[in-house]
Amino acid sequence: MVNVAAVLIANLMALVVLSMVVANCMWRLKQRNRESRVLLFLIVLSSVSCIADCTGYLIDGMPGCVVFVAQYAINTWIYAMNLIIGPLWLTFLATYLHVRLPQWVRSVSLALAVVFLGALVVNLFVPIAFTIDSANVYHREFLYPFYVGVSGAFLVGSLVVYSSARKQGGMLKFFPVWVFMIPAILGVSLQVMFYGVSTTWPFIAIAVSGVMSGLQNELIFRDKLTGLYNRFYLDDLKSRVSERADARFSIVMMDLNNFKSINDTYGHAVGDKALIATGAALSDAVGTLGTVMRYAGDEFVALLNTQDEETVNACIARIHQNLELLNDRPDIPYRLSISAGFCPVDLSATTVDEALNRVDLLMYQDKHAYYQAAGHDRRAGH
Repeated sequence: MVNVAAVLIANLMALVVLSMVVANCMWRLKQRNRESRVLLFLIVLSSVSCIADCTGYLIDGMPGCVVFVAQYAINTWIYAMNLIIGPLWLTFLATYLHVRLPQWVRSVSLALAVVFLGALVVNLFVPIAFTIDSANVYHREFLYPFYVGVSGAFLVGSLVVYSSARKQGGMLKFFPVWVFMIPAILGVSLQVMFYGVSTTWPFIAIAVSGVMSGLQNELIFRDKLTGLYNRFYLDDLKSRVSERADARFSIVMMDLNNFKSINDTYGHAVGDKALIATGAALSDAVGTLGTVMRYAGDEFVALLNTQDEETVNACIARIHQNLELLNDRPDIPYRLSISAGFCPVDLSATTVDEALNRVDLLMYQDKHAYYQAAGHDRRAGH
């Protein structure tokens, strides 16, 4: 027996929670990047699936050809979403953590999606995933556990992606991955164990709400102009890494050259665009190697998950290369360059603050050398 009222209430509550969280996080969805687009798809598809789930339970067992067709359409959608939400979550996590999914992961995901979506087409003629009987009542068929298994495989895959990002970024990357995983696993498990209840999509909607809330909480750690992490994040990170004497990483401090002259010549609006472009160039160059922060004004700090001098120098070289690519653009009337200094950090021998002071001195030595070169006037700005 199905308690339709309980199904409607569960899905309605999930939709209300999701709507409220989305309303508070609308700023992120307005950002035109891949991460926001994937997040928007997750929100829309989980919301539609909640509505479809309610409708399917509501019309289950009602007479008529229209109900028969609607039942097939609704349940085909629900089964298809079991194959799509997982890869979307996997894509969001990889995008957010700046991790490139291995080719074999993409190939296996595509193969699973094609095979089981194809099975849904076959199911329209031969009941292998689900069936709607003569009384328009839904029944699971023998392929149902496989769809659940594929959903679980994608969730496990997201843990692999997260672990890979943690390994590549050390303590410099974090995301409350459990806010999606726990509700999703709980919702699917309850629906498998108790036939006739509606938990999968309400819990998925709650999971997406958890992701949005987690992203909202990081606002305090984000610089509003560039979108990079800010000094508050560095302070929080210092308190976390200071508790681990085995932490090994490098600090790179960077300062834009002649930034004051950009502001004086072209105005502060153009100066802001220069900072945004610089932040994007730094993030692209650092990638999965670490984390980039806007330290203060036109100063940036990168924490790299390595102490290898050659690797750090290669990263700084990529930064210079990215800035040169920006300088070649016809829509940028100024030239962007940085002065940089770096040093490895061994917390068993020094503190983060001591390392920051040392790398700050090295950065200003590099800046002094820049202004000593022909054609650079130190008075033009720092």
